[in-house]
Amino acid sequence: MTRKASFIFLISVLLFLLYTSFIKKEKEFIGKITYSIKTNSVKTDAASQKKLADMFGTEMTLYIKNGDNVRQYNGNDVSKVYYLKSSNKEYSKRKNHDSLFVLSCDTFSEKFLNYKRIDSTVMVNQRPCKILIMESEFSKKYHYKSTYYYDASLFINPTDYQNRKFGFVNMYYEFSKAQWLKYVLETKTYSITYTATKIEKGRVNDSIFKLPNLPMTHW
Repeated sequence: MTRKASFIFLISVLLFLLYTSFIKKEKEFIGKITYSIKTNSVKTDAASQKKLADMFGTEMTLYIKNGDNVRQYNGNDVSKVYYLKSSNKEYSKRKNHDSLFVLSCDTFSEKFLNYKRIDSTVMVNQRPCKILIMESEFSKKYHYKSTYYYDASLFINPTDYQNRKFGFVNMYYEFSKAQWLKYVLETKTYSITYTATKIEKGRVNDSIFKLPNLPMTHW
């Protein structure tokens, strides 16, 4: 191969790598998803049901971009939760508290039990979703079953969350590589279901992820 041909070949390879990198980046989901929230207490009395519903609210809005995300709730407890990839921490703003509650996502005390994929497809918000079930426990008394319905076309790069061990989020994204559109958490005392009602792809302003200027309390 002549020097000129070698140079042309090298340029072609570099252009191809840049192109594939650009395409992959473009495919990664950036945007805003609105979820409805439904709760159900094992205790069937109206007071227990209302307390649970008031705590979580009826709606959550998720802003997501390259590993950073913000969850905004309309309940009476937590109003916003920021997750920043750079610090691998969650920052929770609770109503009636003038501070941020900081949680490190480096470790998780629960024991991971198993996971299972289900081949059948379920439609969520007119999108075909695959199913992933993950189970864990803190003790025999505290058992958690998480069922995720995710749209494979809403690609999420799992390396963005590889250190986010709290809640086994890193494992979820490693298994699915996609954003979930429905999530059902079942415990021995309650269940909570998040279902996507609106999906908006597009730019998310970086200001969304700017923490409020408040004192921090570490959990």
